[in-house]
Amino acid sequence: MKIKRFVAPDTRQALRLVREELGPDAVVLSSRKSDEGAEIIVAIDYDEKSVTAMADQPPPKGSVTHLRVSNERVPQSSAATADSGKPATAPAEERDEPPEDLGQELRRLRALLEHQLRYLGKQDPDPLREQILSLFEQLGIGPTLAEGMATKIVRKGYSSEQAWKAARRALSEQIAVTENDIVHGGGVMALIGPTGVGKTTTIAKLAARFALRYGRKHVALVTTDMHRIGAQEQLMTFGATLGIDVEAVSNRIELRQALERQGAKKLVLVDNAGFGQRDLRLAGQLADLEFIPFLKTYLVISCTAQSGSLDEVFSAFGKTKLDACILTKLDEAVSLGPVIQTLARFRLPLAYTCDGQRIPEDIHPGSSEDLVCRAEELAQAGAPRFAPEDNYYSRRLAANGLA
Repeated sequence: MKIKRFVAPDTRQALRLVREELGPDAVVLSSRKSDEGAEIIVAIDYDEKSVTAMADQPPPKGSVTHLRVSNERVPQSSAATADSGKPATAPAEERDEPPEDLGQELRRLRALLEHQLRYLGKQDPDPLREQILSLFEQLGIGPTLAEGMATKIVRKGYSSEQAWKAARRALSEQIAVTENDIVHGGGVMALIGPTGVGKTTTIAKLAARFALRYGRKHVALVTTDMHRIGAQEQLMTFGATLGIDVEAVSNRIELRQALERQGAKKLVLVDNAGFGQRDLRLAGQLADLEFIPFLKTYLVISCTAQSGSLDEVFSAFGKTKLDACILTKLDEAVSLGPVIQTLARFRLPLAYTCDGQRIPEDIHPGSSEDLVCRAEELAQAGAPRFAPEDNYYSRRLAANGLA
C-alpha cells in the first residue's frame, strides 16, 4: 500500500491532482485545512488492517510523498483546461515525514460515519422503538415527548404486543388530573380563557350538575363579561332556565361584594370575558382575579386549537395562579395530540372535558386514560368523514363546471 499527501489552495484542486496522479482507485484517508491550503491524504492498494497497524509504527523513510501546489491563484485558462479533462500542471515536492496519528484519524472518521448512519436510521434501527414512535406520531405527539417515552419503554424489554399498552400507559402518566370534583367539593370558581372556547356553556353545565345533586338554592352565578355583546343575557337566560341566581359586575370591587353576598352558597361560578393571549386587557383581568385570594381559577381551552396557539395560551394565562384546566370541544377535534402535549409540558391538572352542547350531559370529570383513548380513536378514524362524491363543495364545483 502506498500513501501520499496532497496540498493545494483548495480541496477541488487537490482532488483533481489525486485523480491525475493515482487514478480513480485511490482511497481518501483524511482531509483538512491547513495554513498551506487544503490537505488530503490518500492511499492506493488500500488495506485497513495494514493502515491500522501502521499507526503504532512509523513507516519506512520515503514511503510518503508530499505533493504541494503553489498558493498562487490559478489562471482562468488553466482552470478551464483542467475542467475539460486535460492534465493540470502544478509543481510538487517530496517530504519524508509520515502523517501523524493516521490510525487514530481513521478510527475517528469511521466512528463519525457510523454515528451518522445510526442517526439517519440507515443502519440496524430498533424495530420496537420505531413501532412506538410511529404510534405516537399517529396520535399527533411530537418527537420531543415521544422519544423520551419510547426510550424508557424499550429499556424495559416489552414485547411487540405489550409495547402499545405500555406506550398508552406512559402517555397517560404525562397528564395530571385533579382529584377534587367541583360538583362534590363546591367553592368559588372562576373560569377564564380565550374567546370562543365555551366558558359560559361550561359554567351552565357545572351549575346544572350541582343543582341536580344539591338543589338550585345552593349555587349562584356571577358574570364579569362587559365586553361581548349578549354575554350577560346568555348567562341570565341559563340562570332563569335553571332557577339559579345570577349577578353581573363590572370591576373587582363589585366582584368581591357580589361574592360576599353569595357567601352562603355552596358553589359560586364566575364567568369572565374571553381575551386572546395577546390582548393587552388580559393582564387587567388576571389582576382582578388575584385581588380575591379565596378564588380558584380554571383555564378553559379548546381541543381544536393548534399546538403553537396552546403554548401561547398556557404561557399568557399562566401568569396568574391556575388551579386546573377544562378541555372543551372534544367532539370537534381532529387530533388530541397537541392538547395532550401541552398538558404534559405545563403539568396543569385536568379537571373536566366537554364534548357537546347538551346541558348538563356533555361534561365529564377529567381522566387521562379516557383522553388517550379518545386520541387513539381519532387517529384510527383519520379518514375523511365523507366520500369526495358526497362532499358539498365538490358537488358545487361540479355544478358550476369548475370540477
